[in-house]
Amino acid sequence: MKFITRLLVTLFAFTALPAQLLAQGVVSPARYTDAMAISAAGALPTLLPVFDRAGVAKTPAHVVVDKCTLSVGVCTVTLTGSAVFTSATSYTCLPTDQALAATLASASNVSGTSFTIYGTLTDVIQYSCTGY
Repeated sequence: MKFITRLLVTLFAFTALPAQLLAQGVVSPARYTDAMAISAAGALPTLLPVFDRAGVAKTPAHVVVDKCTLSVGVCTVTLTGSAVFTSATSYTCLPTDQALAATLASASNVSGTSFTIYGTLTDVIQYSCTGY
């Protein structure tokens, strides 16, 4: 979590970034306003542009960070609201076992609104999903 927090703080330290993204059309005025409202409510805005390898902007890109507790090695996560991705292939999740760093955890996307995490017994798994 410290890494993600440091990354977000670094990314948003550049105060000119939101204006540049609006000017380039990467972020629409509506998305920018939504992000600023979220920021005012205590969350960081998600204005970092995301591109595919051909340089085509993937919008609306966002990151979902949370944790779940496995039950018999499985945890199904259901995304709602602004956390929803467009499809099962539009995002990637990176799960990390909080109990034992050496223990592997994996994620399998079911749809844009759901994915399943697999790991060890009842461990707590932190995840970060990035996509559009």
